[in-house]
Amino acid sequence: MSKRLKSCKLLLSSIDVSRTKSSACPVNSYGVQKDCEEDMQKYRKAAEQGDADAQNSMGDLYYWGRGVLRDYKEAMKWYRKAAEQGNTDAQYKIGNLYCFGQGVMTDYQEAMKWYRKAADQDSADAQNIIGYLYECGNGVEQDYQEALKWYRKASEHGNDSAKRKLVWLQKNLSNLNASPKKSSRSFINEQQFTAFERWIYNLSATAPRQPN
Repeated sequence: MSKRLKSCKLLLSSIDVSRTKSSACPVNSYGVQKDCEEDMQKYRKAAEQGDADAQNSMGDLYYWGRGVLRDYKEAMKWYRKAAEQGNTDAQYKIGNLYCFGQGVMTDYQEAMKWYRKAADQDSADAQNIIGYLYECGNGVEQDYQEALKWYRKASEHGNDSAKRKLVWLQKNLSNLNASPKKSSRSFINEQQFTAFERWIYNLSATAPRQPN
């Protein structure tokens, strides 16, 4: 195993992935959360009237299976509606869906496009994951200087994860530069998928907002 791969795995192992996004709604035997139907109707009404926050929340409900069966394609549909209105959170989540191939084919270039849209609106979470992609060469050419740049941006916007990774990367930069760099590779291996998925969504996980 290369020193670089070991370093990336150490980053993952240092992440607290126990903080899963919980639901206030109990789940029935079909995996559908009971007592959420009324909220779903409120969100849907506001979303269909063009409310970007409600559209983003609809995406959350379908992604997590709250009041409905989990449906990544439907989540993508609502996230896209919100993102096209400039909703930063939805733009970031679309990037995640493309990274993980949930509801769509895995497409790292498309993921980066949406992450950058969110990052350009000062999304610290998007800036942080862009830094990670550059640091580990996931979907892009490995570039430590680009990684540092994006970690700094995220840190300046208060992202604690980026602050930790910025310190770690600066401390280990000399050793990393001495190791062979790699070109773009698959985003993540199967063993790391669940932990990384949970971490990514924990970065911006909030309960869907109640529509006005």
